Amino acid sequence: MNTLSKNTLGKKIIIILSICQIIFLASIVTVGFYFFNYTLQDQLDKRVAAFSSQFESSIKTALISRDLATLRSVGMHAINLPDITEFNIFLSNQLIISEKSNKARPKNKLTITKNVTSSGINLGAIVYSMSLDSISANKKNIYSTLSMICLLELIFASILAYILGRYVNKRSNYIIDGMQKYATGETDFKFSYITDDEFGIIASAFNLMTSRLNENTKRLEELRLQNIHSNKMAALGEMAASIAHEINNPLTIILGTTSSMTQSLPLEFKDKEIVEKSIVRIQNTAKRIAKIISALKTFSRNAEDDPFEDVEINKILEDSLTLCSERFVFNKIDLKLIIQTEKNVLVHCSATQLSQVFLNLLSNSFDAIEHMEDKWVIINVSVNKDRLLIKFTDCGKGIPDNLIDKIMEPFFTTKQVGKGTGIGLSISKNIIDNHNGLFYYEKASVNTCFVVELPIH
Repeated sequence: MNTLSKNTLGKKIIIILSICQIIFLASIVTVGFYFFNYTLQDQLDKRVAAFSSQFESSIKTALISRDLATLRSVGMHAINLPDITEFNIFLSNQLIISEKSNKARPKNKLTITKNVTSSGINLGAIVYSMSLDSISANKKNIYSTLSMICLLELIFASILAYILGRYVNKRSNYIIDGMQKYATGETDFKFSYITDDEFGIIASAFNLMTSRLNENTKRLEELRLQNIHSNKMAALGEMAASIAHEINNPLTIILGTTSSMTQSLPLEFKDKEIVEKSIVRIQNTAKRIAKIISALKTFSRNAEDDPFEDVEINKILEDSLTLCSERFVFNKIDLKLIIQTEKNVLVHCSATQLSQVFLNLLSNSFDAIEHMEDKWVIINVSVNKDRLLIKFTDCGKGIPDNLIDKIMEPFFTTKQVGKGTGIGLSISKNIIDNHNGLFYYEKASVNTCFVVELPIH
């Protein structure tokens, strides 16, 4: 598979998702730190306010009455509270109570001073220290937990982005690889794996596009081959017309001379019967040559622009056999024409084009069976309702199943190099299609059999 450039779509997705995830997590961390700091500070402020309000009333009364025992009791109670490490009471700027906790010295502490007043008169103050170690530990735990969550989220998002990027990269490479295969000549390539996403839509659209493109290319190729074939036939027709003109004049002279010779022979001529037979043979041969030239002119002319006419199918078949029968006889191939119609059947057609089809089928049969021992070709003409059936059957053993669907394709051939171009059956099918007929290989036949169906006019 051809890989994409370094800046692949998958890598871009990974990078973009990672950047977005980092920005998102940074925002979450910032907001989270601010929220937890605010919450912890609020909790600290509430604890300070609760502690102060708890002892302020008792201390105020004891300060007014100078009740040291009560103040000492308050100090002892306060120093035993969690997080209180030191508790001092001042009376008019004079330290009268000082209590210190036996707990380990805190790493972080907060010292708070609370003035005690009555009717606007300052009675004294409460000064105490509160350990912040538990709060710091809670803050550290919260930060550690939050950092761990962010790290796990970042890892999870990175893995997800990587998987998504790999999927996108894989599907992109699959699509691009298929397009490159088609571009480099694999015109029969189709995407076999179609997903239910945008890549599947692209693959399906590509398959549809290439199918239509291949069909149009095939049509253009067939038209091009038909044009080449027509040009060859036109050139051959001009040559045949010229040859026919050159040969017809000598044939006329031969026929005229032999007729004069027959009339000029004296009655008492010793070998008159032998000479007359020889002259008749010369005349028949000359007439046969003239008939072949006439059929060759009909076969080879360019009939693309000819209008369709009502023609007897027997006449077309006889003219076609005239051109090739000698070849079959010389190679000891039994060629039979079996007509199973009650009368001559008319078809609306171009006689020249049908003759080309028939000669092409006979030529294919000849090439296929010429080296067999028991060689035969049968042309069977019959009528089925309003359809004329012409079957060309030879002694071949049929066409393999894996080749049947290919034999009508342009340039496909099973012949050896130098025998045929593979355009014969393709052009023949187009000609019959243009006559509103059918041209197909009969699979049910034991031997090789091609069928031409034409509407009866």
